[in-house]
Amino acid sequence: MGAAALIDVLKVQQAAVFKDKTRDGDIIDQTANEFELQRNNWGNNYLRGMRFVSSPEGSEVKTRKPGRALGLLLGALLGVLLGVVFVFGRQWWQANKAQITSV
Repeated sequence: MGAAALIDVLKVQQAAVFKDKTRDGDIIDQTANEFELQRNNWGNNYLRGMRFVSSPEGSEVKTRKPGRALGLLLGALLGVLLGVVFVFGRQWWQANKAQITSV
């Protein structure tokens, strides 16, 4: 039996217990009200716990992926940057090759 079904059964049982009672007496009225308040608190706690089982609509975490155009642009920019570093490194190596290998 699930928690929701148990809370429904308690509501039916409470109605059956207080059906024949007159609510003129303070103790009967207070007891009925306290039972109803406690049952409502259990129902609220049950519903609050359900939030972790299934999240409300629209609260999913969405991952953002860059578009194809942005990927191509960043790839081209990185390629040009690496090409320039390679060309300057090769030029420096050619200019200082004799000096480096003589040591």
